[in-house]
Amino acid sequence: MSWHILHVLKHGALLAKEHGFIIFRRRDGTELRRPHDDIRAVVIAARGVTLTSNFVSAVLETNGVILYCNELYRPCGVTVPLQRVVDQRAFLGQIARPKHLNERLWHRMLRGKTLNQQRVLERRHIHSPHLEHALKSNSIDEGNCARRYWRLFFPSIGWAAGKRGHNENTPLQPDAKLRLRSARHIVSPQPTWCDPNTS
Repeated sequence: MSWHILHVLKHGALLAKEHGFIIFRRRDGTELRRPHDDIRAVVIAARGVTLTSNFVSAVLETNGVILYCNELYRPCGVTVPLQRVVDQRAFLGQIARPKHLNERLWHRMLRGKTLNQQRVLERRHIHSPHLEHALKSNSIDEGNCARRYWRLFFPSIGWAAGKRGHNENTPLQPDAKLRLRSARHIVSPQPTWCDPNTS
């Protein structure tokens, strides 16, 4: 079975389930149908989208998720199956951990993020002494590492280092690719490298 992520970008669309299919119905009456078992995630990045209860339960019954984006197209909420919901007592217990443990976890997360950035660059045959030094010295300045990463990554996909210099002919569609990667990261049990230039 191949799993798909459905991106809803049309305002005022209707999402429903009929006869084993997820129905995406636009305002003009045109439809898109997909077998509901194939839908792994739905990203809603449009205003005025109507979800039927049959649609929501169909996605959740197959262990899928529904991700909601705000007017800036940034994720702001998620609907997940009951088995994915975090027990509130466990959550409160985790945030009540000692400060040094929280700092250690934060450092591990930053190290993982920086390591991921270095691996993405390596896959594109780019070397970053700054990221390499940060990982070796175990002293990670998140802002500087991210800045160095993007300055190297964007030119490798045909963009200038700034927003205004990107080449319209590049296959990268930043908003769609970012939403796709966000949804895959949420629903995938395996870690994925966040190279937004790959689908």
